[in-house]
Amino acid sequence: MDHEIKDITIIGGGPTGLFALFYAGMRGMTAQIIDALPEAGGQLTALYPEKYIFDVAGIPQVLAKDLVRSLVEQAGRFQQPIQLTQRVAGLAGRKSVRPRHGSRSLSDAFDHHSRWYRRLFAASAPSALRRALVWARDF
Repeated sequence: MDHEIKDITIIGGGPTGLFALFYAGMRGMTAQIIDALPEAGGQLTALYPEKYIFDVAGIPQVLAKDLVRSLVEQAGRFQQPIQLTQRVAGLAGRKSVRPRHGSRSLSDAFDHHSRWYRRLFAASAPSALRRALVWARDF
């Protein structure tokens, strides 16, 4: 587990989170993704990898799994970590993310006494967490 302070922690490894990881790297920021799923790609990977996607700018149609593969390749250009099978349970204090109990590697990195990011970006999150993040600002 990388314990270095990141400029941005992205919750959700779907298309938006993967592009956010890439864009952070393009802007010279350090970032990481935290996602509960075992593979990057969000719903595209988990629910319909064989479905064609028609609303990607400049691409008439692309299979979901192919889009995810390209996004992962693009995000990987800056070698920023993607923490899979890690679920964020909520925020502790104003400047840390606390994972659900049992995620041992993240428990070490995200305890309530630590600050492991400068900005938080919820690319995809359960509605309860989304409500909890309404107050999360750019610190």
